[in-house]
Amino acid sequence: IKSLSLDGTSRLNRFIEVKAVPEDSFQFFWTAAELEAACHLRQAYFLYLLPATGGDTFDLSRMEMIQNPVMS
Repeated sequence: IKSLSLDGTSRLNRFIEVKAVPEDSFQFFWTAAELEAACHLRQAYFLYLLPATGGDTFDLSRMEMIQNPVMS
């Protein structure tokens, strides 16, 4: 997802990858293309881990947002 962050009068590009993850482990699969994008975009790349609670429901209160996940 291509988005923007607003910092005062500055507009910063934000590239977001959203992963549905098991609520007990937060484990996920990262494709080679996703990893390459994260390495290339660095601070502009955000990984959102969204715990699935069953069916088509998610626990938004436990979502983790990680900026530059390659360096985290």
